[in-house]
Amino acid sequence: MATIVFVLIRVFAVLTSVLSKGKLFKAEARDAYILLVNPNFFLWAALFLGVSATANPEAVRYAIFWAALGFFCIPLVEQILFMNSFGNELLRETLRSSRMNTEDVRKLFHQLDTDASNALDKDEIMELLGRIEDMTTGERSPEDVRRYVTDYLFATLDTDKNGTIDLVELEDYVSTYGLVANLNVVSATASPVGA
Repeated sequence: MATIVFVLIRVFAVLTSVLSKGKLFKAEARDAYILLVNPNFFLWAALFLGVSATANPEAVRYAIFWAALGFFCIPLVEQILFMNSFGNELLRETLRSSRMNTEDVRKLFHQLDTDASNALDKDEIMELLGRIEDMTTGERSPEDVRRYVTDYLFATLDTDKNGTIDLVELEDYVSTYGLVANLNVVSATASPVGA
């Protein structure tokens, strides 16, 4: 009986997701599915109280073990799959929305180059990082954190190691990674916490 209820809950959740297409945002539909499939402990307890009144104790212990395993493991597996799917979708959307064409990169470069030196220094890269944060999280991190991340980003962008970022370096970076702060590309020779 518990297994039938467990399966019916998921069938109902899938039907709800299918029938709500176009009526709910994708995130709302996913939330509805998660709410519908998370097993209700009281439902399971009521089912086992009914079984325990009619069955022998050994059968009840056996049933409780397998039901508890399903109760805790199946939702965990579902949540892991949802989190992986959500993470991949978030990464794809970030990369899609962060792409810029060459003309937009040039405009951004000239906006950031406040001293008109045709090169960006660390303070100007810090402003770039602030704009990236505005686009992604909607709020800027504390000054000390942003300065620390700026050092890494600056080391990543400064491919010729001349202490400034020129337009070509910014274009190369943005064409590869989009307008995101990818800190995993710092080369082994780069010193991210330079002067």
